[in-house]
Amino acid sequence: MFCPKCGSNVPDSTKFCPTCGALLADEAQQAPATEPQPEPQYQPQQPVYQAAPADNNPAALKVSQFFWLDFLTGIPLVGFILTLVWGFGGDVNENKRNYCRAKLVWLLIGIAVTVIFTIIAVAGGGLAALIYEQY
Repeated sequence: MFCPKCGSNVPDSTKFCPTCGALLADEAQQAPATEPQPEPQYQPQQPVYQAAPADNNPAALKVSQFFWLDFLTGIPLVGFILTLVWGFGGDVNENKRNYCRAKLVWLLIGIAVTVIFTIIAVAGGGLAALIYEQY
């Protein structure tokens, strides 16, 4: 047995610690009896119910709406402005917004291809003029 005060090793039959003089008999008698722990009871878990997800699909555009959308965005200056407003506006049908954004992407691709072919044509025309001057 060990002394609870100083920690020295003490024979079991002694009542006082020879090192510090602490009373050992009361410590042994006062050791609390451990109460048996009740076995844990199985608690069935309640099922978690989730609400059905909200149907947040945008309303589909009709064929006539696509026709007028394509017609209006095809007008040179007005169409470009409408495409920007509908493509980046706040309260616009999602289908219309995505259509206008796709139309802007195609417009940028068309501008890039036009610039590339113009550069090639100008360079080719200048080269042709140099060749023609030699003859």
